[in-house]
Amino acid sequence: MKKYNLKQAFSKPKTVYTMAGISFCLAAVAIGIVYSQTMDTLEKALPPVNTTQQVNVAQSGEDDPRMVTRVTTSKAEETTLAEEITLPPATTAAVTEDVVATTASPEVTEAKATEASSFILPHDGEIIRNYSPDIPLYCETMNDWRTHNGIDIAVGEGEEVLSVGKGTVSKVLANAVYGYIIEVDYGTFTARYCGMKQGECVGIGQMLEKGDSVGMVDVVPCEAQSPLHLHFEVMVEGMYEDPMKVLG
Repeated sequence: MKKYNLKQAFSKPKTVYTMAGISFCLAAVAIGIVYSQTMDTLEKALPPVNTTQQVNVAQSGEDDPRMVTRVTTSKAEETTLAEEITLPPATTAAVTEDVVATTASPEVTEAKATEASSFILPHDGEIIRNYSPDIPLYCETMNDWRTHNGIDIAVGEGEEVLSVGKGTVSKVLANAVYGYIIEVDYGTFTARYCGMKQGECVGIGQMLEKGDSVGMVDVVPCEAQSPLHLHFEVMVEGMYEDPMKVLG
């Protein structure tokens, strides 16, 4: 019987290469198993991350193609954001009231415009002295500085002044400072036509329509050195007001 020499068998080159290959394969399999187990452990330990979508800018028409990362939020995050931006009831009510007020304002503006259009100026002449209840104006006739409770409207000789609206003559009187005065009640205010010519004016109780003649002007004694004019005053509840504002 022939004896097998193990030392001689391993000493042959072919046998050595075969054993080396087997060892390499076994080592690779072992490394793969260890790597797989390690990755599974890391995935379970790390928290979940948001998913991302990459959108190529070139597809949207941009000249310079670049990659943009778009973050997609979860449903839970979207719900939280919606709750944060919800207005409280008090704020919502305030916004609603503002909208209602804005909607109603055109009607108020139209009503004021209609009321203002129901009056006219007593004459279309130049206003030579304005209403100035607080700041004194110089008076040539009296040679002093004094407040002015009405407006002075230049009127030509023989020209009539007109009723500014629909009203009733309530007073006719002579005054040493403002001359002959005609007072007309227009409901919401009283107008005083000062410096009128006596005997050529309306009388007490007379009804006037807008544009009717009140009479002709004469001289206002305290403003005699000024050109011929009508001194026109307006009173609301007994207080002097700017005629231009009241008449609109």
